[in-house]
Amino acid sequence: MRIARMRCREWIAVLAAGLALAGPLFAQQLERRAVPVGQGSHGAESAPGSRRIALVIGNGSYLNVARLPNPANDARLIASTLQRAGFTLVGGGPQVDLDKAHFDRLIQQFGRELPGADVALFYYSGHGMQVQGVNWLVPVDANPTSAKDMDFQMVDASLVLRQMEDAGTKLNMVILDACRNNPFAIRGVRAASGGLGEMAAPEGTLISYATQPGNVALDGDSGDSPYTVALAKAIERPGSDVFHVFNEVGLVVKQGTAGAQQPWLASSPIAGNFYFFNGPVTLENPNITINVAPTGTGSNPEEFSRRFDGLWNVDLVCPTEGVAGGYTFHFPAQISHGVIHGEYGTQGEPGSLMIEGQINGEGLGLLKAAGRTGRREHNVESFKNADPGTPYKYPITARFEDTAGTGSRADGLRTCNYTFRR
Repeated sequence: MRIARMRCREWIAVLAAGLALAGPLFAQQLERRAVPVGQGSHGAESAPGSRRIALVIGNGSYLNVARLPNPANDARLIASTLQRAGFTLVGGGPQVDLDKAHFDRLIQQFGRELPGADVALFYYSGHGMQVQGVNWLVPVDANPTSAKDMDFQMVDASLVLRQMEDAGTKLNMVILDACRNNPFAIRGVRAASGGLGEMAAPEGTLISYATQPGNVALDGDSGDSPYTVALAKAIERPGSDVFHVFNEVGLVVKQGTAGAQQPWLASSPIAGNFYFFNGPVTLENPNITINVAPTGTGSNPEEFSRRFDGLWNVDLVCPTEGVAGGYTFHFPAQISHGVIHGEYGTQGEPGSLMIEGQINGEGLGLLKAAGRTGRREHNVESFKNADPGTPYKYPITARFEDTAGTGSRADGLRTCNYTFRR
């Protein structure tokens, strides 16, 4: 097996519901995004002070074993997705290529920031292995020669769970996107077959794996793994509860890998529903169509889903900021059944841009921009030396009225403002 081209994408999502109340449990409002958790048909009560905390780690640049090409990209994608869902990230963003000391410090910091939070999430992408019944996460400087080295060079995954359990959060999630192969096998470190061990779901817990126990998942050739791409897209579906998210990921990954990789799910009963974004929605087909249920006044859902349909003119203005020179784009965009699609330039060519995404009945848009760099003087610092035509992408938060709308780039790298006119 060639480790450089394939790595296990095992992940575990652990959701621990704190206190089961009769009816709705709690809701979070962050920048017009609610977190309803409950069983009532009218949603949950608003809790403006509630918080979501996440620690996102991607380890790929290993020093003593084969490097993994995608964990850093995967961590950045998940981090930006969670930020749009209202999560505050420990360290301010994704934490990439951590050695053992840095790994330990961040987990401690994560635990210190959790008290008083309602939702906690830990995401890890990189090498992982099971030795002597313990699931280990692998820092980039690990170099064990026997099992006795594990305590000092690896990170026990259960340590993260203990940090969460002691914090009193209402909802906990752990996502382990880790290898099933053992990169240290030739050094005498014997791992159990199948990589990370299957974990039983305690009360109020959901555990999901990126592929069946004992299988190896593809790392992907596009810069992000098939699993991470599917997970990020599923999280962003407005109104998809956590079970819809996992089900959609399973369907997309299975179809995209021709059945070679099938995410796995185990859970105990979980009280209420958790939404990354406001809901609910009806999933006609998770790969094709999503209709956002009406949340305003009125009785006809079709009136809401088609409220903004039509041809729009889009102005994008990115002023000079730091090393990045300013530029302006003007292009058309079409909205159909609440889904927007617009293109500037010739797709795939330098200087091109495409925007797309879903707009709900209240006019809130969770959009994506995907483009190709043009002249270098327009690039942000992280792309300063990128050749023209280098792919980039970022999220857009948007608000639409009947004949006008506004939006802004939401990844924090630079200021870019959108104006929409019908």
